[in-house]
Parts: sequence; C-alpha cells; structure tokens
Amino acid sequence: MRRTAKTGCCGALMLCVALIAANDSQAEMKAPATIVSPQVNSVVGRVTEVVYETTQPGVPLVLVAAEEENSEWWVQPIHKSSVPGRRSIAAYFGNSQTPQGKPFQVMVMMAPDERTAEIMAKQQVFTQLPKGLVTSKPVRVLRKFEPTTTAEKTTTVTASAGIVPVAAQILRLENRAPVLRRQEVHGKLAGPLAPVILVRAATDNMWWVQQEVQRDAGGEFTAIVHFGNEKTPAGTEFHMVALTPRSTSEAAAFKVGDSIKDLPEDVVVSSQMTFVLRADDVTGAE
Repeated sequence: MRRTAKTGCCGALMLCVALIAANDSQAEMKAPATIVSPQVNSVVGRVTEVVYETTQPGVPLVLVAAEEENSEWWVQPIHKSSVPGRRSIAAYFGNSQTPQGKPFQVMVMMAPDERTAEIMAKQQVFTQLPKGLVTSKPVRVLRKFEPTTTAEKTTTVTASAGIVPVAAQILRLENRAPVLRRQEVHGKLAGPLAPVILVRAATDNMWWVQQEVQRDAGGEFTAIVHFGNEKTPAGTEFHMVALTPRSTSEAAAFKVGDSIKDLPEDVVVSSQMTFVLRADDVTGAE
C-alpha cells in the first residue's frame, strides 16, 4: 500500500509540473500584439486598413517596410491608447508607381508609453528597429498596381515610398502660456502641406477652424489664432491642436470659421496644448 501511495504521489507531482510547464509555455507563446488583417500574402492597396490586437499595456505602433535588403520601416498614424484591445488604422504601402506584386512587411511594435510613441512617430522612419521593444510577428503582403488618376494628380501629398503625414510642432509657446485674443503662433511641419489649426474653449466641445497658415521652404509656419472675443473674460482656458492634412482636398474641407465637434480619427493630430487668455485687452498680434 505504501509503495502504491508513493507511486501515486510521484505521478500526481509529475502531472502538476507538466501542467505548470504547459501553462508557462502558452504564456510565453502569447504575442504582445497580433495582426488580424490583412492576412499573409494577401493583396493590399496603397492605403489599406490594418486591424490588430494587443494583449499587454503599451502604445502600439504599426510599421510598414518594403520586403528588400536594408529596407526602412515607416511609422504609420498612431492610436495613443495604451489599453490592450483590437484597433485599426489606415496604413500606407508604397505609392501609385509601386509595381504589381511588390512584397511588403507590416508589423506592430509596442512602445512603453505615449511619450516614447510620439518620439518614434516624429522620427517617422527607422533603418534599424529600436532594441528592447517587443513586436508582433511580421505579416507579408503584396501590393496591387494602382495607377495615378487625373483627380489624384491634383493632390499634393502622396504616400511615396511609404511616407506618411507627421504631427506638427508648436514652437515658442509653452503649454499653459498666457495668450492674446489674437495671437501669433509659430510651428514647424515637414512635408508639402500646411497644417490646419483648431481651437476650442476648455468648457466647450466645438473646435473652430482658424485662419490659413503661412509656411516657408523649411516647413516653419506662422498662424494668427483667435482665442475668444472681446467679451471673453481673462483667465479663460483654451485648447489648440494642429491637424496634418494628407491631401489638398482634405485641407480644403476645413474652412476658416467653421466648427466641428469631433476631431477626425484618421488624421494626424499634434499634441493638444492649453493656453490661458491674458488680462491685456490687446487686439494685435504678439
């Protein structure tokens, strides 16, 4: 009886160890992120929705690269939420001259926090992937040929070689800085198009389109931004963002003086800044 009991205990212990090892193995195999769509070797267009799932906290970055030696990884527009779950973004694969069947790789990289994700998005392209960040398994896809149409030729911005719009940077003004009712704002944005400036009062839910900005050859821009009117009390807080349009037609959709309730989900947006209206009742620029 003792021998039988001992044998039974050993068997149970071995089974328990095996189950623990199996569970550990499954935990190790569970990827931090998985691309749900597109599928391996599926055909994609220049702009294709990429659906992915994350299983751990962190800000996901979708990266696209042509499948060739020494190819660069291009950071696509990002979702800043760090909560695990399923999301989708519009990713760019080549341009209108990309030949039929050209292979690309797409994958998800997990940034530890929003700040890191923003820095990587501003860098826009990587010849070597950052070390220490976990990634999903790359998915290989094939491009279909999409020649440029007459309408598309009027568009200033194209996804040439995987290039995607980047967020504008606001210069000279710090967050929560005091501003005039009619304030000159300076910033910088790489690329051929100027940003669209939107402002709203902190107590309001409507964003107001500001005057068109002026840019120089280096990408630096100046904008006249209105924070309230002559009846707005000093100390009122305002939020401001700069949108990066992807085409001239998209930029034209934002008409000066119009208001919108929600920011477009598929447009690159700068970091939101908060400003406080100064007591000075001055109508001129700074």
